[in-house]
Amino acid sequence: MMNVPLVLPMQRSPRMTTRRLIVSAIVGAAIATCQAPAFAKFHKCVDPVTKAVNITDIACPQEGAPTPAEAAASAEAARIAAIAEEARLAAERADRQLLEKYPDEATHRKAERAEIEDAVRKIRLAMKRYDAVTVERKPLDEQTPFYVGKPLPPTLRRAIDANDASFAALTDVFRGLEMEVNNIVARYKSERERLRKRWGGAPSRSN
Repeated sequence: MMNVPLVLPMQRSPRMTTRRLIVSAIVGAAIATCQAPAFAKFHKCVDPVTKAVNITDIACPQEGAPTPAEAAASAEAARIAAIAEEARLAAERADRQLLEKYPDEATHRKAERAEIEDAVRKIRLAMKRYDAVTVERKPLDEQTPFYVGKPLPPTLRRAIDANDASFAALTDVFRGLEMEVNNIVARYKSERERLRKRWGGAPSRSN
């Protein structure tokens, strides 16, 4: 009788069995995740204006919440109101500073006269220069008739050009001084209109 060798199954170590179970579980979970269909959540939203029902994957806005356009308009209105309030406070600060500088109308008018007198002194100096340039021009004009139909001598031509440039510069000076006087008068008039009530004892609006 032949002896058939008995083949026993290989015994696996507990550590190897545990490792294979963990790997199998991870692979199985990965396969299940890839095969599972992904379903997006949809919402039925009612348009507040048209009342139409829209299906979207974005959550519906809360009832009564402002639309994006309304929110933008509200933010812009708040910004404009803040700018207006800052301008009002700045104007009141300027009035208080003026009141400290000019506690009454007499003081204010005295300061106005001082500025106007300073501008008048500049005008008088410009007039003196104008008179001098006019005197310088007289002999030049007296020489030009001798060169009718002929070119003027270079020296005479340069003198006339320089004199013309002086008159042009003085014209700009007079225009600037005229504007300066007008600005002084307008500024003090505006300040008086703003401060007259305060001089009469009216409180500041910011108080």
